Amino acid sequence: MTSPHITSRQKMVTQVISASLTSLSYGGKALSNISRRWMDDVEVLTDIPYKDGFERQHKLDVYRPKRQQGVLPALLYIHGGGFGLLSKETHWMFGAGFARQGYVVFSINYTLSGTAPFPAAVKDSFAAYQWVTERAHHYDADPTRMVISGESAGANLSLSVMMATCWERPEDWAKPVWDAAGRVGVPKAVLPACGMLQVSNPERYLEMEKIPSWMRDRIAVVCRRYLPDASGDPVAYELADPLRFMEEAPPPDRPLPGIYAVCGTRDVIKDDTRRLEVALRRFEGSHGVEWYPDGIHAFHAFIWQENARKAWLDQLEFLKTRV
Repeated sequence: MTSPHITSRQKMVTQVISASLTSLSYGGKALSNISRRWMDDVEVLTDIPYKDGFERQHKLDVYRPKRQQGVLPALLYIHGGGFGLLSKETHWMFGAGFARQGYVVFSINYTLSGTAPFPAAVKDSFAAYQWVTERAHHYDADPTRMVISGESAGANLSLSVMMATCWERPEDWAKPVWDAAGRVGVPKAVLPACGMLQVSNPERYLEMEKIPSWMRDRIAVVCRRYLPDASGDPVAYELADPLRFMEEAPPPDRPLPGIYAVCGTRDVIKDDTRRLEVALRRFEGSHGVEWYPDGIHAFHAFIWQENARKAWLDQLEFLKTRV
């Protein structure tokens, strides 16, 4: 593994990227007719703690459709941003998008890598999953009909949560997830979109000349901040590398949920999704990967674009037969 040191220039670039993406997200929410219509269709409860304390990284928002009554499926959403950027607020479109289609969405913050590296974000995602299984009914959500979704880094974390529900893990902090899935059942579906699914080997991208040098640098920063040391026993960081685990894992202790990934053909990290597509053939069940011509990384967040709308429809169609 290359040096985990992050230069001051790389830190500055990270801050600029974060500010730019945040502005784009909030601008799209305010200015797009589609965005305003999506938000009009849902009610939102904000900043609900899912762990003890008052830290911002341990809070979630709940999105629920205004025009549907009764108990609805629960959906845990884990935002992307290279493990170190963005928030549940910047990813409002995923909360609203799933909620208006009949899901109660629990969209979480988690500890970013600039504050603490792996496994902090995984532990937070596990805690949020456990919280939803125990308290979903307070929001008229059914934890026995759970979906886990996320994009980019959130796709990685989504698969890690799924792993802990289907394979009994050695980490003591994974046991509550295993026990919770024993009570409510494993998730019905997982949607890991445009995922960065292996963090321990950024060199696989750094050696690709077709990727611009600035993007290769960003991939290196993301991996080094999240997983500064990948030496020693690989089991210790398996939950940072759900793709590698899925490529090598024994049969699961519990049946896998349906796994369905969307990805654009111009996504710079699309090879992780290609490998996931192959790995899923090792397991029983109905899984799938769908590709979208010219889609960039996290293209489906741009909900006013045609291929983004197609990706949303495809994901929802997949969920119809499983939830």
